[in-house]
Amino acid sequence: MSVALLLNGLPPSEASVGVLAPLGLFLLRLAMGFAVGGEYSGILVYLLETADARTRGLVVSFAPAASGIGTLLAVGCTAIVSAALSQAQLDDWGWRIPVLFGAALAVTILILRTSLVETPAFRRMREAGAISEHPVRDAVSRARWAVFVAFVLSAVGSIAYYVGITYVPTFLESFADVSSSDALIWSTLATAVYVMVTPLGGWWADTGGRRRTMAISALAMTLTSVPLFALLGAGAAAVQLGAALFLAVGVAVWVAIASVAIPEQFGAADRFSGLAVGYNIATAVFGGLSPLLATLLVRATGWDAAPGLMLAVVAVAALPVILRLPETARRPLRR
Repeated sequence: MSVALLLNGLPPSEASVGVLAPLGLFLLRLAMGFAVGGEYSGILVYLLETADARTRGLVVSFAPAASGIGTLLAVGCTAIVSAALSQAQLDDWGWRIPVLFGAALAVTILILRTSLVETPAFRRMREAGAISEHPVRDAVSRARWAVFVAFVLSAVGSIAYYVGITYVPTFLESFADVSSSDALIWSTLATAVYVMVTPLGGWWADTGGRRRTMAISALAMTLTSVPLFALLGAGAAAVQLGAALFLAVGVAVWVAIASVAIPEQFGAADRFSGLAVGYNIATAVFGGLSPLLATLLVRATGWDAAPGLMLAVVAVAALPVILRLPETARRPLRR
């Protein structure tokens, strides 16, 4: 990921290599996306396997919270560069600055990782000679139900995050007559709320149990998503901002709980690969397409609350799966 991000800020211009410039940039973005999918799954597993059983939810919740902090840093860096440079400078070379700043952070983290030790679960598997030569194939064949759970719960999280957080500024500009600067400010505030609430969601998962808290969270999203998007589209400025912040709270709570509950469904041998398969397929389908689908639905129906209905339908569809899950809070991880 570090290499792809660095190269993403150093491609040749279209004037020098023609169509190869945008094509190369597109391929680098794909490489970054694939890398992030593997990185994020690995972070969740590492935090899970190194945390105390009593605080696993809280510890793992720092992964999605850190992702939100990265978003805030990206927005802040972009805002500073945009304010300091002219539009012509931004189009020519200024757009590279935030990308290279992110690459510097990524390289720093890569260096820090050299001091990490393997988790106890991995060391036990290595000592027992139980590390699979075909981890993805084995995970899919041995842990089909857990992979399906990872897909369903990640689908809810993906559509919640990409519709309830990242799509909101686009929605406000396109359908609610909010200026781009105001939409960016409100989105930044919503992301900050997401960062602050996520650890609280992880703590709630530890104290209230995974199944119960996820069921309550899914039911809350089902009941509130449509009204909140209706307020985003038709409310006054203060009401729109409040709706954006409440959406962020719901997303943060769900993501925090699901981030610990999903990898707990797997045994140690299948945890990383099984989580990665379920999570990344769901993110590609529900995360990548949901903003586009939300825009098409609003334009086709003229109904501002259509994106909220998308989220509500996926959340309520996940409830039967949630209610079938074994309770894993404060219990030993599966071996």
